Amino acid sequence: MSSQPIPSQSQPRKPRTRREPPPGAPLSESEFSRRYGFGRSTVRKWRADGAPYIQVGMVVRIEPERFLAWLRARRAQPEREVSREVG
Repeated sequence: MSSQPIPSQSQPRKPRTRREPPPGAPLSESEFSRRYGFGRSTVRKWRADGAPYIQVGMVVRIEPERFLAWLRARRAQPEREVSREVG
């Protein structure tokens, strides 16, 4: 008789839970979009339009307070008139 260990029944894996970043911590685009209800493509467009963000290599982080302040200031500006010349 060989003395082989009896395979133990493996425990089911616990689902991975996302840890919430501490308040005021920079967020990824995905975290920011999910937390504030914006689409990721909208956040990227706003970044291209000048919204503040931090990028180190390929990693982009958004400081919510600065980003939202930029967004409020942008919304407070009167919209530019588009002149249409008919001709």
